[in-house]
Amino acid sequence: KNYRRSAQIGLDVLGQLGEHFSMNQSQVTVMAEFLKTKFLLLGKDVDIIMSKVMEDKQMLVIMDLLETTSIYCPTNLMPLLSLRIIQLSLSHGVCVNTATSFAFYSGMLCHVGDVSGAYKYGKFALDIMQRMQAKEKYCRIY
Repeated sequence: KNYRRSAQIGLDVLGQLGEHFSMNQSQVTVMAEFLKTKFLLLGKDVDIIMSKVMEDKQMLVIMDLLETTSIYCPTNLMPLLSLRIIQLSLSHGVCVNTATSFAFYSGMLCHVGDVSGAYKYGKFALDIMQRMQAKEKYCRIY
């Protein structure tokens, strides 16, 4: 019960910052965001993604909240929060949370049978972690 309350607090704060999610998400919504993210990543390699580093302090807070909330939220919401981190990273620049979300995305690709994509984005996660010197994310990525 405390996990659910923690997740709801995270979602409430995210809502105040303009990122709106509800605790109950359908598989259709998750699949739509998955496909949207996959489309946004077409033709982008790690150098393109790493070309812009996030500096906006409010966006960095949003990224931290998205990642932290994903730890405590129901399993149907976790993919949406991780996919949103990737989407925001593509438009606002990468941060340490980007690496963790690419590791999660890699797992999603593996789950749908895209092993080569899973390998590619798993490697992205490691590359981003190393370039950002995000040693604090090491255990979540490996």
